[in-house]
Amino acid sequence: MIDAMEKLKDRYAVGRCIFVGNRGMVSQEKLDQLRALGYGYVVGVRLNQWKEVKEQVLTTAGRFSQMKENLYVKETEVNGKRYLICYNPDHAKKDRLTREVVVKELEEEIKSLSPSSKKAAELYCHEYKGRFLRRLKDGSLRINRAKAQEDEKYDGKYVLLTSEKALPKEEIALTYKQLARIERSFRSLKSLHDLELVFHYRDDRIMAHTFVWVCV
Repeated sequence: MIDAMEKLKDRYAVGRCIFVGNRGMVSQEKLDQLRALGYGYVVGVRLNQWKEVKEQVLTTAGRFSQMKENLYVKETEVNGKRYLICYNPDHAKKDRLTREVVVKELEEEIKSLSPSSKKAAELYCHEYKGRFLRRLKDGSLRINRAKAQEDEKYDGKYVLLTSEKALPKEEIALTYKQLARIERSFRSLKSLHDLELVFHYRDDRIMAHTFVWVCV
């Protein structure tokens, strides 16, 4: 990522540029490198892995402001950093339903599961399912009700960290949402087997078709 941002500055006459990235691309080291290159940023952060976010940002008092029908935002500043807490009621319903289904399935799976079985180890180490399990002294698995209850606090929420102090919170939140649209476009471009062939016999039509296909 940093290599690409360096090339962007070296090869193109880019004036002001703000990097927008999802949670999987964020670390303090990368943010420091972006600042060193002179770039601003709007990035998603992991809710339950950043202590500052979990203990200070998500406990911010005050009401959410409605930006769109399914987007509510409030902001806070912690240790000089600007955070936006975003809430999507539709995603909250989806998160709750997903958790309820997973917990119900786990209850059935662990009933007759041997503590030393490969399946037990896989469930306990699973990135999502494992958070709702606890292991007893004899190795058997039980549903972690406290963890499931704690997980409810994050339903439909995501947190953004930005270096931009002057941009309105609505613009920041909506800019980040555009990232999902870009990612969907890239997935479409990679899914070549889903594309239908279009035949052209003139160079100018080939160029025009390629331009529209890539840019739109």
